[in-house]
Formats: sequence, C-alpha cells, structure tokens
Amino acid sequence: MAAHADGDPYDTVELQARTNLLANDAGHNLPPGSSFNSITPQINENGEVSFRVQYVAGLDPTIGSPGVWFGSGGEGEIVYTGNEGGTIPGEAILNDKGDIAFTLGGGGVDNKLYLYSADTQTAEQVGTSPVLPNSYSSAAVDEDGNIGFQASFSAGRSMAAYRDGMGVFYASDKGVDPNSPFTFFYTAHYNDAGQIAAKVSTSDDKVTEQELRVFNPDGSSEVLLANQAVDPESPYKEFDNGIAVNDEGVIAAVAERVSDGAKVVVRSDGETVTEIAAESADGPVQSVRYFRPDINNAGEVVFRAIGPDGAVIYVGDGEDLVAVATQGDAVTTDLGTAQLGQHNASPVFGGGPTINDNGDVAFAAGVHPEGDNQAEWGTGVFVAYGDTDGSEPPADDASEEIVATIPEDTGEGSLVISVDPDDRTVALPEMDSLGDRLATSGELRPVTVTDSRATNPGWDVSAQVSEFSASEGDDSFAGGFLGWSPSVESSTDGQTVNPGDAVDPGFPSGEGLSVPRQLGSADEGAGTGSAVLGAGLELQIPVDTAPGTYTAVLTITAI
Repeated sequence: MAAHADGDPYDTVELQARTNLLANDAGHNLPPGSSFNSITPQINENGEVSFRVQYVAGLDPTIGSPGVWFGSGGEGEIVYTGNEGGTIPGEAILNDKGDIAFTLGGGGVDNKLYLYSADTQTAEQVGTSPVLPNSYSSAAVDEDGNIGFQASFSAGRSMAAYRDGMGVFYASDKGVDPNSPFTFFYTAHYNDAGQIAAKVSTSDDKVTEQELRVFNPDGSSEVLLANQAVDPESPYKEFDNGIAVNDEGVIAAVAERVSDGAKVVVRSDGETVTEIAAESADGPVQSVRYFRPDINNAGEVVFRAIGPDGAVIYVGDGEDLVAVATQGDAVTTDLGTAQLGQHNASPVFGGGPTINDNGDVAFAAGVHPEGDNQAEWGTGVFVAYGDTDGSEPPADDASEEIVATIPEDTGEGSLVISVDPDDRTVALPEMDSLGDRLATSGELRPVTVTDSRATNPGWDVSAQVSEFSASEGDDSFAGGFLGWSPSVESSTDGQTVNPGDAVDPGFPSGEGLSVPRQLGSADEGAGTGSAVLGAGLELQIPVDTAPGTYTAVLTITAI
C-alpha cells in the first residue's frame, strides 16, 4: 500500500476497552457490568477513540444508563452518561479536538442531538432550529464544531447540519419537499469539508434507481456513482445502504456487479471508479460483509469481509490489499494473550471499522483465551496501528508552514527530515487565466534529509497536501489540484538519491498531491549522508473559484 510500502502495518494491535457482561470478570476501562455490542468505534487523527456504550452499570449493576467512551493509547473512560433507561441509537463520532457528537433518546423512536466538549468535559443538547426533526441520525462533528446529520420527519428525511449556530437544510426527499427529485435517503456520512454523502433513490419504489451523491451546504449536489437503472453504462446493479466520504469528497461504497453478481468495494471521485476488492471463491475476499466501509484522505478504504481464514478486516488502496485483523489472530488483553474469535457461529467483528489518515484502524471484536474458544472473554475495542515508522500523524489544520522532523534514533544514528524554519513558506504567484482554468507555478522550499544510521537501510520521503482554505470566509478547493516535478538538489558523495515521479495537477478531477506522493528516495546501502530535495509546483483550479488568498499544509514524511 502506498502509505505503508516500507513497513509492516498492523503488527501492533492495542486493546482500548473490553466488556464481558459480568460473565467472568469486571471488564477493562469500563464500570463492571457495562456492555456494548455491534458498535462502530471511531478514531481521529490523534489516534483517539470514541464509541457508544449501550449499558453503563451503576453501583447496582442491575441499573444502568447509556454512555459515551473516550480514550487513547489503551486508556480511557466513560465521559458522559445519559438517563437511566435511555438509549444512544447512533454512533458517537469525534473530531480531532476530542469533541463528540451523538444522539440521545428516551427509549422510543425520538431522540435529541448532543455534543460533548473536550474543553469543558460536558455534553449539551444542540438546538438546530429551523431544522426541527422528530429524530436525528448519522450525527458527526467537524473541526469547526459544525454537526452534520440526517433529519427524520413524519413524512420523510432531509440532509442537514448545525452550522454557525443554526440548522441548515442541504436537501430533502419528496416526503418533505414534493418538488424534490429524491424519493428516499439512506444512511448519511458527514466529512470535515461540510459535505454529506448518501445513497439516494429517485424511483417511486425507493429501490430501483440508486445514486451515490455528495451534498453541499449550499444545496448543490453531485452524483459520484449510479446503478444501471439510472446510468445504462454503469456496471453495477445496486449499492449497499451505507457509504463513506473523505474530506476531498471521495466516496467508498459496496456495489453489486451486473455481470457476475459479485460484491465489490469501490472508491469514486465522480470521474474515476476504482475497485478496491471483489468477491471471489478462491481469492482473499470470499464475501464482503454488509457494513459501511470507511475511507481516509489518502484514499485507503477499510472494510469487513470473509477471507480464506475466516472473518477479516482489510485495508485497500486499489493496488494492494492488507489484512488488518483476522479471525484467530493473537492479541494482548488485560487478561493475557487472547485470540479474536467466538465460541460459536456469532460474528467475530461487530459493527464496522474506521480508519484515520495515519492508516490506524479502530474495530470491535470478540475475544477468547488463546487456544480455548469455549472460555468467554467478551468483546474488545481495539486499534491496529498502520504507521510503523513512529512518525507523527498528518497536520490537521491549514497553515503556511511546511516542516516535519521524524527522529528514528536507536543510539546508532538517526533519520531526520527538516525545512529551514525561516524559509518554509511557499508563496505562489498570482494566478493567470488559461481559458478553462486558473494556473500558477512555483518552487517547493528545500527539504533536507540527513541519515546517520549505521545500518544504512535507505529511506523514502513522501508528501501529501491538505485542502486549500481561504484566509477569509469558508471557501476552499481540493489539494488534488496541486501537482509537482520532484528533483534532487544535492547529495553527499556515496549517496544514491532518486527523485520521485512527476505528478500532474488533478484538474479538472484527479488526486494530484492530495494522496501521498514520493518526493525522493535513497537506495539501501547508499542513504547515509545529507541530501536536499526540491520540486517544481504547479497549481490549476476552476475559473469560478472565489477570489482570495488560500493556504494549505504539505505534510512531509520520511521512513
């Protein structure tokens, strides 16, 4: 996989919490008697995890309430509990600050929207007037504190959000708006760019015609993929209900092929459709499970499947497929070494997995003592770490600074990558019109790679750019519009340093530098010394982009 080519990802799997329903023990990082099942734990860019706990036991374990769990690094606790007898019907989804959006109900079909604040460590109900549904679902909070959700009314559903202190309708189905082209909205997914993605139907039966759409706050939307009933050229008959969208507006979904009836995990940006994995009787994916996949900003997709060795969670990028966790894997728990599995035919994994930009995957799985699946150790929430080089996760906010230092000091030297702190701003010239686009070009500031490791294993430097955000207002454009031509400016005698491949700007569509791209590399046995890498930058954007000054983060990683 592109993000982990030089390491062995997912060797480290860490238990965050465990419940056992009072069967054999008190559980781990939860009040004794607490329980959760069929949850989809969430993970942010800092490796922090949140999930809903259906039953948080009180001092009397026969009396409990719903709760929200938050933690990281194998530690954590319940940070909020609702009223006795209540429910948290949807997932508890967090942002990079540790704020968590969730819904809280009284046990019926109605519920309210809540936001837990990491700063105050309290949760408050969120008022979304003039959007006042009977219930909320698919609630998720972005880095600015806005909350996207699906609103259910007595007659139909709407895509909506709480933005800048008030509720905003994105789109509604015919039950809410008779003039709408949409007859039904399926499960929604909200991203940090303020977009909501969902499978929708446009046919009267709410099933036959299916589209995968991304909705914007201004009410506009675009089709990223449709089934054959809508688009005769489509190779897909239908889609599973749950889809995911990353911050670049790229979706991941599970589709059924028309040609052979096989289910496939797909990624689409509206122009290019990539099949991440497909069912095959003798392949690594024998069956794709009916749970929403997840996608990060590198385009890596995580999903549940059945493989040759049983239940498995895979991560794929369209070229490689890596097993994150497989039935029977040995894992370390608070009780000792365990295996992922069940004592009967019950599913090994619960809910769906989620993935962050570092490639870390959060999931829930049943566990039993190693070698004895008849002893019940309950269900655990785990994080499988995808980054094996010890680097920091990508920057999470817009900035003009471009700097990263990745120590790898074992007492026998180190690998360090740096940018001059006084020369780390790339100020591109004002853009010129090229007819159908605006364009500009410039130079990446010098990137110095110094390798003093005695083992001389060689190295690889890659980079990925964030979305470009306006200095004033909410305007932005995709990082994929940026491309480059890497170069080696200098190197030490004895080094063999190679520039990465040129990457064209992704205009009008394409990934550009929005996914990790190689800037340069040194061969094994020829990396010791100091090299300076550079690149010519080229930016092309739509002519209707709002005027202003835009900035982005270029995150540089060395392994």
